[in-house]
Amino acid sequence: MNEKLIEVLGNVQQRPPRPCLDVFPSKTGKCNTNECQSTCEKKKKQGAGICSDAGQGRMDCLCYYHCP
Repeated sequence: MNEKLIEVLGNVQQRPPRPCLDVFPSKTGKCNTNECQSTCEKKKKQGAGICSDAGQGRMDCLCYYHCP
């Protein structure tokens, strides 16, 4: 079999990683971007932490990462 064809077939079988999300609710209702990013990186090595409006004047930390 042609090596290029095997390479293409191998790539077709690979799926892109699925995004996952963990929510870290704030005890105070406020979210500090630097603390959020730091917490996310500690929990998930390549995670990205962002502050997001949780409604009713609350902000929570959202940690996005690739699912295992």
